[in-house]
Amino acid sequence: MSFGIIVATHGNFGKEAVETVKTIVGEIDTVEAISVEFGKNIDEIQEQFERLVNKFLKKYRRVLIFTDMFGGTPSNISFGFVKPGKVEVITGFNLPMLIKALKMSMEEEKKPLHEVVLYLADYGKDNVKIASKALA
Repeated sequence: MSFGIIVATHGNFGKEAVETVKTIVGEIDTVEAISVEFGKNIDEIQEQFERLVNKFLKKYRRVLIFTDMFGGTPSNISFGFVKPGKVEVITGFNLPMLIKALKMSMEEEKKPLHEVVLYLADYGKDNVKIASKALA
């Protein structure tokens, strides 16, 4: 496996996204979600991130963290773990990005993480469509 994936979001959004993707792609162990619940102790959340990042670094040596929005608590905590080439963060993810990332994480080919992140960011943007234009 080439990298582990953490989906960190406000509330249960990330857990639901991971469950939805597993329904589409199948059961895989390269992804886990962290829910940042309102009112939860920030130190506990930080420790949860640290445990999961370290677990995935040990198992896969590279980690990609998806967060729901730039500037939110999940992103701000994630930024503290960025290590170019080892741990990267993409904010504002969508379901097509997550599906593609999971498929890429199962491939034997090991592209550099910065290439994976650039590809996924473009892929996510390309999958945002305006129906009246896409169907015309």
